[in-house]
Amino acid sequence: MTRSRGYEFRLHFEGASVTGHYIDVEDLASSLTGLNQALNRLTKIACPAETKSILRVNANFDKGGVIASLCFELLPAASDMASVAASVAPNVVETAASVVDLLNQMFTLRKLLKGEDISKASTENHQDGSASVMFNNCTVTVNQLAVNYYGNPEFSKPIGKFLNPLVQGKVESMSLEGADGSTITKVSRSEAGDIVRPISAPQSSVVLPAQWMTVEAVVLTGGGRWKLSMPNSSFNARIEDRAFLERVANREYAFGFGDRILADLRVEIKPQSSRLDYVVTKVYEVNSASGH
Repeated sequence: MTRSRGYEFRLHFEGASVTGHYIDVEDLASSLTGLNQALNRLTKIACPAETKSILRVNANFDKGGVIASLCFELLPAASDMASVAASVAPNVVETAASVVDLLNQMFTLRKLLKGEDISKASTENHQDGSASVMFNNCTVTVNQLAVNYYGNPEFSKPIGKFLNPLVQGKVESMSLEGADGSTITKVSRSEAGDIVRPISAPQSSVVLPAQWMTVEAVVLTGGGRWKLSMPNSSFNARIEDRAFLERVANREYAFGFGDRILADLRVEIKPQSSRLDYVVTKVYEVNSASGH
């Protein structure tokens, strides 16, 4: 299977019930549907607005338990193709791979916290867009998006569907593997319960202080959202810093390609929505890419 714009990987089921390379069709269909829905949710938070995704499955199944060959592809909105290519990643393949990796990081975080709210852990954000999360003397480093989206029910539902064969005890393990057979993430039957466990008290918002963000598009009318990007994401954000907006309106600041702002960013998590709401609360500095 060759698709130049897609990220190829495999879903591997292992256990006595899949010996001989057979699996119940309802278990397979439900699991693939859940995986597709989970990746769609992550695409919405990790990629530019209006980006869509598609998960394709190879109709041939390989030997070794049951292995489904998959290809995950991002489909940017036609009107946004140029900005996606310029501001998110050098090509779509890397972006698709990063969404799959974000799923792995979500699993890592859920295994660590075992259903506890993220507020019970010690979290340190880093300038590269990652975060160190410490809980019960164990520390993991994940994308800040994994921390922000932790506990959102719109993500919990498809994960439960994806891992249902494990939860029901029909297989011993499930893993996502790269096209070369390397393990992206592996979940055992005992770990599945921690991943699908309801979160005790999902957070409603998180504040990321003093973040450098690249300005992709400026909107000055009607309280419109600015298009901003960070190392691992691109998003539209409301600007609440009125003093900063006045200086922009008075042309004290003019933004060009690659210009950045240093600001506090609040990420609001809406329990009934699969999207996050971004708000810039305070701007501290403007950095011009041209040096002027």
